[in-house]
Amino acid sequence: MSLSISELYLKFLAERLRLVRGLQQRLLSLFESGVISHSTMEEGSKKLKSEVTVLEGGLRSLLKIIRRNMEELEKTIRLMEMHLTKIEVDYAAGELGEERYLKERDILTSGIELLKERLEHMKRLAGEASLEAAPEERAETILREVPAERAFYFYTDYGKYTGTYARSLEEFAETLEKISVESIRFHLRRGDFQVWIRDLGDPGLAEALDSIDEPNLNDRELREEVARRVRERVEDLKTGLTSS
Repeated sequence: MSLSISELYLKFLAERLRLVRGLQQRLLSLFESGVISHSTMEEGSKKLKSEVTVLEGGLRSLLKIIRRNMEELEKTIRLMEMHLTKIEVDYAAGELGEERYLKERDILTSGIELLKERLEHMKRLAGEASLEAAPEERAETILREVPAERAFYFYTDYGKYTGTYARSLEEFAETLEKISVESIRFHLRRGDFQVWIRDLGDPGLAEALDSIDEPNLNDRELREEVARRVRERVEDLKTGLTSS
């Protein structure tokens, strides 16, 4: 899939930022091994730090644009899906002829599939770029409130929705304190929590939940362990934002 100019520039900034940070580490290693003097290290560090600041600023600005585009894309997909549902209902009720129904259905279905592919592509690109962003930008990304269609919906089993959902990691942490342990166990076993959290941009927390020994914990222990890990991560991220 071809990239837009903003997406190409986002990719360039992320790759350049990765390179410059590598140069920073290399410069420090050379100083520590005695290859370069302290003054040379300081001068080089000053230039590299200045470039990092510029790159991080550009990355943050472009990520905001990409996310706004993603939200608009999600709205368009929802509208098209609603229209698809409407024509299916109209056809079933005999209010829409078969020829017109098939034509509109094929156009909408193809369009929805293409837009969803585009959306997934943008999510991957934004996720990769977010990993290179400054710590405060990553924290802001992980803690953001997502649209309802990307919220986490709690079930206790297949087809058994609890009526509860979370649209942010903080809301998710709060919900873990009160949702039934049956729901926690169901989703943890399936890896649902981990998939959703990775989609928020926090693979570290997802791996932490993966490591929980769910079969050997009783209900109280399981709730406390899952809730604690998520709550502590939220607190760490919020602290990072406050201190930045």
